[in-house]
Amino acid sequence: MPRLGIHLTAPQVKRLKEISCQTGLAVSDLIRRALDDWLEKFEEKERNRNTGDSTHEVVSIFEAKPYQMKSG
Repeated sequence: MPRLGIHLTAPQVKRLKEISCQTGLAVSDLIRRALDDWLEKFEEKERNRNTGDSTHEVVSIFEAKPYQMKSG
């Protein structure tokens, strides 16, 4: 499996660790599952856009402004 480095905020890491403890799933598995869900919704949105069907349009969290890291 290819490796990829990402940067998360401290609150994101904290919440992921809490969910990991609650579910018994590794943080990396939680991230993969969340990404799979997002990719599925994104692909559905793209299909709807290409067919003109907006009745089931999925709003992407990535349509918002990019997250700005605060310099320390």
